[in-house]
Amino acid sequence: MHDRGQKVFITGSNASLLSRELGTRHTGRYLAYEIFPFSYSEFLAYCNWEDNAKNFQNYLDLGGFPEYLRDRNPEILQNLLKDIVFRYIAIHHSIKNTKTLLGITLYLISNVGKEISYNGIKKTFAVGSANTVSDYLNWLEDAYLLFFLSRFSCSAKSISKNPKKVYCIDTGFAGAISLSISKDQGRLLENLAYLILRKTSFWLFYFREKKECDFVVFEEKTSKWAIQVSEKIQS
Repeated sequence: MHDRGQKVFITGSNASLLSRELGTRHTGRYLAYEIFPFSYSEFLAYCNWEDNAKNFQNYLDLGGFPEYLRDRNPEILQNLLKDIVFRYIAIHHSIKNTKTLLGITLYLISNVGKEISYNGIKKTFAVGSANTVSDYLNWLEDAYLLFFLSRFSCSAKSISKNPKKVYCIDTGFAGAISLSISKDQGRLLENLAYLILRKTSFWLFYFREKKECDFVVFEEKTSKWAIQVSEKIQS
């Protein structure tokens, strides 16, 4: 069909063909477009709301999944989580211990904006090896459910070994699925900032030595921005 001049659109939401594998099936013959839940401006347009502090808070709490915004039914997000974990990941990678996979996923969603390590998760969930944890996290990222941000270092080896920060695809999703009793607005705000940067930046890290910074953005191997996210600023 492509050779005959027709355009073909393929989505990655399929248990047998995840989005990153499209490139191996259609090498040199495709363009990839990432589609995220609604941005803040799209959220306002969908809800027909004005830009103000109240509606920004609504966006932080509700997120940008259209079906959830329409029905406000938490089961929509809960079923979406189950579909991703059980159908897209477990079936695709022949994972039998789905209970542990789901437990790790819920743990990560409940800790957005925090540092996590493969060994730490391995011990918490009694997983056989850190390599297995690494595979689980890579598959969750392939499915666009979670993202993992590396700590900046001049050493590639240190980058691979240092803890990573975890972020969720959508703040409303994180808030609805999280096992945490109280919502941490600061970390949800940081998650939102990550998503905005993730859409526009190729090289993105966090920084932690004697001091720390939430995001360091690189452009052409040069540090362009250092961004610290905070709900409140004390003078």
